[in-house]
Amino acid sequence: SHTSQVTSDLTKSRNANSSRTSCPWKLSGVVKINSFNNEHNHPLTSMIREIAPRFCKLTPKMLVNIKKYVIQDRMDSLSIYPLLKHDYPD
Repeated sequence: SHTSQVTSDLTKSRNANSSRTSCPWKLSGVVKINSFNNEHNHPLTSMIREIAPRFCKLTPKMLVNIKKYVIQDRMDSLSIYPLLKHDYPD
């Protein structure tokens, strides 16, 4: 169920996108999980054990960039993530 949090105060608003696939498994955002229901109404990929670890790791080059951003530029994760996403779109 969804509870609307619409406000006219622009300082409390944000741009957000969502889409619905009717799958009951829910995950929202990069690090914030709103709810978890581990039931699916569609087949899962049989290659998940092979592809998931590959996509969940930061490469050594990414770690060097993160270290540079944190130490030299004093950036936080909200600033670093868009840079990494741009430099490493895959």
